[in-house]
Amino acid sequence: MQLPVKPSVEEILDFYVAGIEDNKTSMDSKQIELSKNFVDALKTYFEHALGTLLLYRLERPLYEAEAKGQNPTKVYGAEHLLRLFVKLPFLVANTELTDEQKRAISKEVNNLCVHITKKKAHLFQGVYKKQLKEHREAAKSR
Repeated sequence: MQLPVKPSVEEILDFYVAGIEDNKTSMDSKQIELSKNFVDALKTYFEHALGTLLLYRLERPLYEAEAKGQNPTKVYGAEHLLRLFVKLPFLVANTELTDEQKRAISKEVNNLCVHITKKKAHLFQGVYKKQLKEHREAAKSR
């Protein structure tokens, strides 16, 4: 995978929020604010989860070489965002959120998945490049 990925997680989520704000007629201001807060929280989860939960073993050396120290939401794209969605139920289960809050998160994830599906041709244009030999060797030694 070529880093940084375009569009980045940050760009995807910001575009999603812009779409919500443009569609104010179908949502009240409280729901729009909840969606914005969800996106902010999702960015934070992504930043903290990338290095430990979202990278495949063969991706870790590339992360170390090209992305470590940078904001992951500006470097990685839709593929890694979807990996967070897979992990999110386990992450949310370990919080003190109420069932109502967990349902609201589930609804937001669903809405965001619908958005990603509609924009898939644009969001999944990144091409995985062959890992450099040294990255493969470094990953095997871990």
